[in-house]
Amino acid sequence: MLVAALLLASCASRPEIRDPRVFDRDVAAEFFSAAFEGIYAFHIDPPDIPHLALKGMNAISELDGDFKVQLTEGRLRVTMADSILGEFKAPERNDIPRWSMLTTAAIDLARGSSKAVRNADPETLYRLIVQTAVSELDRFSRYAGAEAARRNRAQRQGYTGIGVTLRQAGQRIVLSAVFENSPASDAGVRTGDVLSEVDGQPIHGLAIVDVSQLIRGSEGETVSIGIIRDKRLKHFSIQRARVIEQTVFYRRHGNVARFLVTAFNVHTASAMRDKISQATRDIGKSIKGLIVDLRGNRGGIFKDAVAISDLLITEGDILTTKGRHPKAVNHFEAQADDVSDGLPVVVLIDKSSASASEIVAAALQDASRAVLIGGRTYGKGSVQTIVSLPNGGELYVTWTKMYTPTGYPISRFGVYPVICTNELTGGAAAVIEALEAETMAPPTHLVLRHDANYLTHTQQEALLRSCATRAIREESGDGNGDLDLKLAQNLLSRPELHTRLLAISKSARIGRSSQTSSSKPPTPSRASSLDLMGANGIFRKIQSLANEDRTWQSRPPS
Repeated sequence: MLVAALLLASCASRPEIRDPRVFDRDVAAEFFSAAFEGIYAFHIDPPDIPHLALKGMNAISELDGDFKVQLTEGRLRVTMADSILGEFKAPERNDIPRWSMLTTAAIDLARGSSKAVRNADPETLYRLIVQTAVSELDRFSRYAGAEAARRNRAQRQGYTGIGVTLRQAGQRIVLSAVFENSPASDAGVRTGDVLSEVDGQPIHGLAIVDVSQLIRGSEGETVSIGIIRDKRLKHFSIQRARVIEQTVFYRRHGNVARFLVTAFNVHTASAMRDKISQATRDIGKSIKGLIVDLRGNRGGIFKDAVAISDLLITEGDILTTKGRHPKAVNHFEAQADDVSDGLPVVVLIDKSSASASEIVAAALQDASRAVLIGGRTYGKGSVQTIVSLPNGGELYVTWTKMYTPTGYPISRFGVYPVICTNELTGGAAAVIEALEAETMAPPTHLVLRHDANYLTHTQQEALLRSCATRAIREESGDGNGDLDLKLAQNLLSRPELHTRLLAISKSARIGRSSQTSSSKPPTPSRASSLDLMGANGIFRKIQSLANEDRTWQSRPPS
């Protein structure tokens, strides 16, 4: 007992010298205190700090299976196999400083009794304990150590380098992207070049993260790289500069402008504005419309997603966020003019479109500003705030949930397109034919999506299995493997069909809202002559379930 008391008392003073490679009780206590304080202050739900701390401490058993921490009748007991290492009086539930000290004391006791724990570096212990603790909160809160946090900051805010991204291709490292107006681009480096050396050092066998570190350095310094192009070695001397990762790429497809948005960082919205201006100048008066390609975009800075939505929406809601912290509650509305001057828009989405991507897709769909094509999005539906930690790491804590302009939460079910290309039985031509004949009814999945939280479990599971992402493959007869893109181009070349599809998408929401006063499920629209449901008949199954099972949850008063 005396040893335990001394361990806790020793956490009160700060050491003068700190070596991150050596475990230090004071440093560890400061780290855990910052982590627990961040969780307590920001998480969307009130956290159970004793539960999180206990789960975190027991994660040490991954290093030594004999280690265990138990909380019984207000006493916390630390054991190794059958031996009691220490026993403590449990602090008050929200006494974060003492729970942090207890966590540190448990580590110290384990280190004194286990070689495996003693040999673990501090970062390993931090990661085990904190990641285990935050995994109890939700599936999106997470911990990043110092190195991972540094990379994440570089993606969000920029870094000092030459402006390239690297990709492993077998034994080679290829430049997968060369950012526009970057030092590398200005020097003549091209996408697809194979990197062979950095400052005279061959890179064969090195990991990408290590090669990236060789290329980066202080602003204004010069780095020499060797690349292989057309089987010939070329050398470039490039001056490092501050670089923001390029996230918006413009491609012209005839009279249609396509914008591939790969992520959302501090420059994404301004880059999108510039690219739209470039496209309208490039194509001129013959421009038919815009394609915003969000496929594979896993998100980023959510306020940039709001800003991109605002580029194309002149009025109305964009996003609402709700959380426990006062600053987590926000309502965003369109504030600016439409930079495209009302050009028709198609948004491409898939199962990897997440978070910030879902904000843009939902905002443009709910404003009847864009037609959505592709597959159901990921369904992240939450925003994480960043807590900086003393070791240079970061804690990403879920603090808000996102709600679309029409009021449904993005979480779990995501955003559904009006056309699920994976479930088309007749390809792009069938969609165009149905629109021309005016035989396409509002798709069932859109009607059901808006009330997904009030479906029965069986109906929800059926809905989640619907509208999967289509694999980009060669489509027989037309030579175009990207059906999403082809359909978008066809729609934009026929403005009247794009307008008709916008109306169909909107009518799904109107049909839904007219039935929300009832506790019964919304009745799906009658099937159209176009089979949007696919051979598996998944939506027919949902409709059947809705007709057979009327045990829906009552809607809370608005």
